[in-house]
Amino acid sequence: AIQEWEAMLELNPLDNQAVRYSLLAGYLTLNRLEDARKLFAKNPEECSWNTLFAWGRVLERLLSGDAAGATEALAAAREQNRYTEAYLKGHRELPKSRPATYQPGGREEALSFADRLRMAWGPHKEAQQWLLKQPKPPR
Repeated sequence: AIQEWEAMLELNPLDNQAVRYSLLAGYLTLNRLEDARKLFAKNPEECSWNTLFAWGRVLERLLSGDAAGATEALAAAREQNRYTEAYLKGHRELPKSRPATYQPGGREEALSFADRLRMAWGPHKEAQQWLLKQPKPPR
């Protein structure tokens, strides 16, 4: 699948099909950190308004051994979308289907990307444990 997504991005560099989201999840699932970093670099604004990129950055920093960077990325991810964390921690069930539309930062965005984020975090038990141990953000 990753090869197909990479080829699709080559053919459609503007990515109006949003292939980059599945591609990032795939890279992180397989611990392909250098490829994930390149995708972050090609899409520098995504972390500030897309939950998959924001929470993917947390995972990338953890897998890179950068605990301080992961903590910083966690604060930014929580600010970008506070609903996503419950799906990553398993406190909420994954939806049977995705919403047709979403707004960045909203509950529907968290629902839209929950399956791909769980896929990315799933193989990395140490990252999941780290997230579970993080103090809850003040409200």
